[in-house]
Amino acid sequence: MTVGVAYKEDPYKVIETVKKVVEEHPYVLAEPEPEIFVESLGESSVNIAIRVWVPSPIWFKVRKEIVSIIKSKLEREGIEIPFPQIVVWFRTPLELKQG
Repeated sequence: MTVGVAYKEDPYKVIETVKKVVEEHPYVLAEPEPEIFVESLGESSVNIAIRVWVPSPIWFKVRKEIVSIIKSKLEREGIEIPFPQIVVWFRTPLELKQG
């Protein structure tokens, strides 16, 4: 799974925050060790990959739980999860009319 965070955020802080969440989950296996790393630099976010191993029959349940917990934890830590943004530049300045 992947979570995107704002470019202003410290990726090492994000990785540590996510690492704590997955290590504390009772169904995430210690071996193979979870992998959390910067996967890519997106248009609106730095994308953090999260790879964990869990027993197959409960994978989807655990994934839903982890995503919810990560979102809450990032919000509590003040880490921004951005939405797509587009900057529009006009060749000539726009004229604003009042009234």
